[in-house]
Amino acid sequence: MRTLIRTAAVAAALLALPPVLAAQAGTPLQAAERYFGHLRAANIEGLSEMTHPAALQSLKDSLFTFIPADELPAEGDAATMRQLPAAALYQFILAALHGEMKVGDVAAGMELRTLGVVAAGADRAHVVYSATFPIVGHPVQMTQVLTLRLHEGAWKVDAGPGLSTLLGGGMLPLFLAGAVEEGLEGRLEGDDDGGR
Repeated sequence: MRTLIRTAAVAAALLALPPVLAAQAGTPLQAAERYFGHLRAANIEGLSEMTHPAALQSLKDSLFTFIPADELPAEGDAATMRQLPAAALYQFILAALHGEMKVGDVAAGMELRTLGVVAAGADRAHVVYSATFPIVGHPVQMTQVLTLRLHEGAWKVDAGPGLSTLLGGGMLPLFLAGAVEEGLEGRLEGDDDGGR
Protein backbone atom coordinates (compact mmCIF):
# COMPACT_ATOMS: atom_id res chain seq x y z
CA MET A 1 0.00 0.00 0.00
CA ARG A 2 2.88 2.36 0.84
CA THR A 3 4.39 1.74 -2.60
CA LEU A 4 1.09 2.63 -4.27
CA ILE A 5 0.80 5.85 -2.25
CA ARG A 6 4.43 6.77 -3.00
CA THR A 7 3.90 6.14 -6.75
CA ALA A 8 0.75 8.27 -6.75
CA ALA A 9 2.58 11.09 -4.95
CA VAL A 10 5.45 11.05 -7.47
CA ALA A 11 2.98 11.06 -10.39
CA ALA A 12 1.11 14.01 -8.87
CA ALA A 13 4.35 15.91 -8.37
CA LEU A 14 5.39 15.33 -11.99
CA LEU A 15 2.01 16.54 -13.25
CA ALA A 16 2.40 19.69 -11.16
CA LEU A 17 5.74 20.65 -12.76
CA PRO A 18 5.56 23.99 -14.57
CA PRO A 19 5.62 23.89 -18.40
CA VAL A 20 9.08 25.52 -18.49
CA LEU A 21 10.65 22.51 -16.78
CA ALA A 22 8.95 20.12 -19.17
CA ALA A 23 10.40 22.14 -22.06
CA GLN A 24 13.95 21.36 -21.00
CA ALA A 25 13.71 18.09 -23.00
CA GLY A 26 14.09 20.29 -26.09
CA THR A 27 17.45 22.08 -25.89
CA PRO A 28 18.52 25.40 -27.43
CA LEU A 29 20.99 23.48 -29.63
CA GLN A 30 18.21 21.26 -30.97
CA ALA A 31 16.04 24.32 -31.62
CA ALA A 32 18.93 26.05 -33.41
CA GLU A 33 19.46 23.00 -35.63
CA ARG A 34 15.75 23.01 -36.57
CA TYR A 35 15.89 26.74 -37.28
CA PHE A 36 18.98 26.30 -39.47
CA GLY A 37 17.18 23.52 -41.37
CA HIS A 38 14.38 26.00 -42.18
CA LEU A 39 16.99 28.61 -43.15
CA ARG A 40 18.79 26.28 -45.58
CA ALA A 41 15.50 25.14 -47.11
CA ALA A 42 14.22 28.74 -47.39
CA ASN A 43 11.18 27.60 -45.37
CA ILE A 44 9.76 31.03 -44.54
CA GLU A 45 6.82 29.69 -42.53
CA GLY A 46 9.16 27.53 -40.46
CA LEU A 47 11.45 30.51 -39.76
CA SER A 48 8.47 32.60 -38.71
CA GLU A 49 7.14 29.84 -36.45
CA MET A 50 10.51 29.54 -34.70
CA THR A 51 10.90 33.32 -34.14
CA HIS A 52 9.80 34.71 -30.78
CA PRO A 53 6.46 36.61 -31.05
CA ALA A 54 7.89 39.61 -29.18
CA ALA A 55 10.70 39.87 -31.75
CA LEU A 56 8.20 39.70 -34.63
CA GLN A 57 6.07 42.44 -33.08
CA SER A 58 9.12 44.61 -32.41
CA LEU A 59 10.17 44.29 -36.06
CA LYS A 60 6.69 45.30 -37.24
CA ASP A 61 6.57 48.29 -34.89
CA SER A 62 10.00 49.54 -36.00
CA LEU A 63 9.30 49.15 -39.73
CA PHE A 64 6.51 51.68 -39.68
CA THR A 65 8.56 54.28 -37.85
CA PHE A 66 10.93 54.93 -40.76
CA ILE A 67 9.44 53.48 -43.98
CA PRO A 68 7.37 56.13 -45.81
CA ALA A 69 3.95 54.94 -46.98
CA ASP A 70 4.88 55.48 -50.65
CA GLU A 71 7.85 53.12 -50.27
CA LEU A 72 5.80 50.16 -49.08
CA PRO A 73 5.61 47.17 -51.47
CA ALA A 74 3.12 47.52 -54.32
CA GLU A 75 1.16 44.46 -53.09
CA GLY A 76 -0.48 46.49 -50.34
CA ASP A 77 -0.90 50.04 -49.07
CA ALA A 78 0.24 51.24 -45.65
CA ALA A 79 -3.12 50.51 -44.02
CA THR A 80 -3.17 46.92 -45.31
CA MET A 81 0.45 46.33 -44.27
CA ARG A 82 -0.17 47.72 -40.80
CA GLN A 83 -3.12 45.37 -40.33
CA LEU A 84 -1.10 42.26 -41.13
CA PRO A 85 -0.24 40.14 -38.09
CA ALA A 86 3.45 40.48 -37.17
CA ALA A 87 4.24 36.91 -38.30
CA ALA A 88 2.54 37.43 -41.69
CA LEU A 89 4.44 40.69 -42.25
CA TYR A 90 7.73 38.96 -41.40
CA GLN A 91 6.95 36.21 -43.93
CA PHE A 92 6.07 38.81 -46.56
CA ILE A 93 9.39 40.64 -46.02
CA LEU A 94 11.41 37.41 -46.12
CA ALA A 95 9.69 36.29 -49.32
CA ALA A 96 10.48 39.64 -50.96
CA LEU A 97 14.12 39.49 -49.87
CA HIS A 98 14.48 35.91 -51.08
CA GLY A 99 13.16 36.98 -54.46
CA GLU A 100 15.10 40.23 -54.84
CA MET A 101 18.44 39.37 -53.26
CA LYS A 102 18.57 35.66 -54.14
CA VAL A 103 19.22 34.81 -50.51
CA GLY A 104 17.46 31.49 -51.03
CA ASP A 105 20.20 30.46 -53.47
CA VAL A 106 22.88 31.43 -50.96
CA ALA A 107 21.07 29.63 -48.12
CA ALA A 108 20.95 26.39 -50.11
CA GLY A 109 24.76 26.40 -50.34
CA MET A 110 25.39 27.56 -46.78
CA GLU A 111 27.03 25.32 -44.17
CA LEU A 112 25.88 25.94 -40.61
CA ARG A 113 27.57 24.19 -37.70
CA THR A 114 26.73 24.70 -34.03
CA LEU A 115 29.81 25.14 -31.84
CA GLY A 116 28.29 25.43 -28.37
CA VAL A 117 25.74 27.12 -26.15
CA VAL A 118 25.99 29.74 -23.42
CA ALA A 119 23.10 29.78 -20.94
CA ALA A 120 21.87 33.21 -19.83
CA GLY A 121 19.44 32.29 -17.08
CA ALA A 122 16.66 29.71 -17.18
CA ASP A 123 14.84 31.11 -20.22
CA ARG A 124 17.56 32.51 -22.51
CA ALA A 125 20.49 30.92 -24.35
CA HIS A 126 23.07 31.98 -26.93
CA VAL A 127 24.04 29.36 -29.52
CA VAL A 128 27.45 29.97 -31.10
CA TYR A 129 27.69 28.68 -34.67
CA SER A 130 29.87 28.79 -37.75
CA ALA A 131 28.37 29.89 -41.07
CA THR A 132 30.24 29.13 -44.30
CA PHE A 133 28.69 30.43 -47.50
CA PRO A 134 29.80 31.21 -51.05
CA ILE A 135 30.34 34.73 -52.36
CA VAL A 136 31.19 34.80 -56.06
CA GLY A 137 32.22 31.17 -55.84
CA HIS A 138 34.58 31.68 -52.89
CA PRO A 139 33.79 30.30 -49.41
CA VAL A 140 33.44 32.88 -46.63
CA GLN A 141 33.32 31.82 -42.97
CA MET A 142 31.73 33.80 -40.12
CA THR A 143 31.26 32.91 -36.46
CA GLN A 144 27.86 34.12 -35.25
CA VAL A 145 25.57 33.95 -32.21
CA LEU A 146 21.90 32.94 -32.31
CA THR A 147 19.91 34.03 -29.24
CA LEU A 148 16.90 31.96 -28.16
CA ARG A 149 14.26 32.49 -25.47
CA LEU A 150 11.69 30.13 -24.04
CA HIS A 151 8.13 30.89 -25.09
CA GLU A 152 5.23 28.68 -24.01
CA GLY A 153 7.53 25.71 -23.48
CA ALA A 154 9.52 26.03 -26.73
CA TRP A 155 12.80 27.70 -27.62
CA LYS A 156 12.27 30.58 -30.06
CA VAL A 157 14.83 32.75 -31.86
CA ASP A 158 15.01 36.28 -30.44
CA ALA A 159 17.78 38.22 -32.14
CA GLY A 160 16.82 41.50 -30.48
CA PRO A 161 14.48 44.45 -30.97
CA GLY A 162 13.46 46.04 -34.24
CA LEU A 163 15.57 45.31 -37.31
CA SER A 164 17.78 42.99 -35.27
CA THR A 165 15.04 40.39 -35.81
CA LEU A 166 15.60 40.62 -39.55
CA LEU A 167 19.38 41.03 -39.59
CA GLY A 168 20.04 38.61 -36.74
CA GLY A 169 18.72 35.09 -36.55
CA GLY A 170 21.29 33.77 -39.00
CA MET A 171 20.12 36.14 -41.74
CA LEU A 172 23.08 38.53 -41.83
CA PRO A 173 25.41 36.20 -43.80
CA LEU A 174 22.62 35.61 -46.32
CA PHE A 175 21.89 39.30 -46.82
CA LEU A 176 25.60 40.08 -47.02
CA ALA A 177 26.24 37.39 -49.61
CA GLY A 178 23.08 38.30 -51.56
CA ALA A 179 23.97 42.00 -51.62
CA VAL A 180 27.56 41.33 -52.75
CA GLU A 181 26.41 38.93 -55.46
CA GLU A 182 23.75 41.39 -56.65
CA GLY A 183 26.21 44.31 -56.58
CA LEU A 184 28.84 42.40 -58.56
CA GLU A 185 26.28 41.24 -61.10
CA GLY A 186 25.13 44.85 -61.52
CA ARG A 187 28.71 46.07 -62.00
CA LEU A 188 29.48 43.32 -64.50
CA GLU A 189 26.32 44.10 -66.46
CA GLY A 190 27.27 47.79 -66.39
CA ASP A 191 30.76 47.00 -67.68
CA ASP A 192 29.26 44.91 -70.46
CA ASP A 193 26.89 47.72 -71.43
CA GLY A 194 29.71 50.27 -71.34
CA GLY A 195 31.86 48.15 -73.62
CA ARG A 196 29.26 48.03 -76.35
